[in-house]
Amino acid sequence: MKNDTTKPNLSDYTQQARIHKALANEARLMIVDRLRHGEGTVGSLTKAAGLDQSTVSKHLSVLRSAGIVQSRKEGNRVLYRLLTPCVLDMFACCHQVLQTNIQPLPVLSELPANQSPVEDWLPSTLELARSKPKNLLFLCVQNSARSQLAEAIARHLAPADVRAFSAGSNPAFVRPEALQVLKEKGVSTDGLRSKSVEEFDLVDFDAAITLCDEEVCPTFSSAPHHLHWGLPDPAKIDNPEERLAAFRAVRDELWKRIERLMPDEIAE
Repeated sequence: MKNDTTKPNLSDYTQQARIHKALANEARLMIVDRLRHGEGTVGSLTKAAGLDQSTVSKHLSVLRSAGIVQSRKEGNRVLYRLLTPCVLDMFACCHQVLQTNIQPLPVLSELPANQSPVEDWLPSTLELARSKPKNLLFLCVQNSARSQLAEAIARHLAPADVRAFSAGSNPAFVRPEALQVLKEKGVSTDGLRSKSVEEFDLVDFDAAITLCDEEVCPTFSSAPHHLHWGLPDPAKIDNPEERLAAFRAVRDELWKRIERLMPDEIAE
């Protein structure tokens, strides 16, 4: 019998690890279990999981980023469905294990004080960073808030040979709150404008990063890499003070993520 000397494909293991990590959460397992029986909206999944709508949306973003769940628009509704058939086999396997009444090994109740759980967006972001992308495109629907923040922050943090742009599937206008919170951090807002994704050829970009949360993000197939950083839309908040605070929170979150996308010597 010949020994198998074929080298393992590390990218396959990376994707498998991403899927397992995304499913290592009780709430996300509940959402996936519901989707095993058919498509669902954020509203129906909220009711099934017993969670608030914002939390369900965040969990769906994680599942979409891992390639487990896909969304599509039907009229005014956004429907979610399972994209990874092997998840069904996993549920069947878990059910079989539970039927054996085997006592599980004890689980550590908490991490050591100097450690914290790896954030869902981090593994895929570091994987992209290792490829040293030179052309980045940040996408959302209106290209008015999150993607504008991302474009400006990326330009601020990036070395001279890295270019960053943003666009939307239904561009509107740049929110004044976005301009304000960028200026608070000393980030230039020169040249920022709301742009259509149709202005760009995605083959020119090393990576496309979608930022939509509950909305349906622009679809594409040409960019070599795709990340999904699902972040809530701060512009949806009615109260002006709370809305500005939400813009600052999204700014700071994007800053943290974009720093990890840049070379170590650039991120401070």
